[in-house]
Amino acid sequence: MYVSGEENSWQIASRASRLGINDPSLYLLCDTDADSIADIIADGIGDDRRMPSLVVIDSVQTMRAENGGNSSPGGITQVKEVTSLFLRLAKYTQVPIVLIGHVTKAGDIAGPQVISHAVDTVLYLEVRHSPMALIDAPSLSFFIFHFFYSNVTLHITDCRGKFLGTTILSGS
Repeated sequence: MYVSGEENSWQIASRASRLGINDPSLYLLCDTDADSIADIIADGIGDDRRMPSLVVIDSVQTMRAENGGNSSPGGITQVKEVTSLFLRLAKYTQVPIVLIGHVTKAGDIAGPQVISHAVDTVLYLEVRHSPMALIDAPSLSFFIFHFFYSNVTLHITDCRGKFLGTTILSGS
């Protein structure tokens, strides 16, 4: 399940069409109300109300939680409350949740740093002038899927989906 707080469904559908992505098992939700998003995920998705196997929140700086009060999305209170809400949801549902946080041009996490202290792992996705994207994980011993699985298999592809190799990360 992909949750977008920045783009509308038409924009995402247009991009998916250009990339040739047409998979009925992918769910898209465009919303910034973190409480509503959490309720939808906790209730299950699709006609059979099943749990998604993975949830991606893009981006945590656009989300707003009721417990954050009247503070602005992207501010320290909202980012802290949104992150806390999604961490509780991941533990309750056993569904891995990837929180995307943007970085500034200087390479720092945009907005408050509280997200980097609350999650299992911070991965930096670095895209250079190449069809490849580099994921830099400073601490793979706490890889984001480690909480739920003992081993994670990474299939490495280029941005067009061409298979380049496989590696297995051991949770032990």
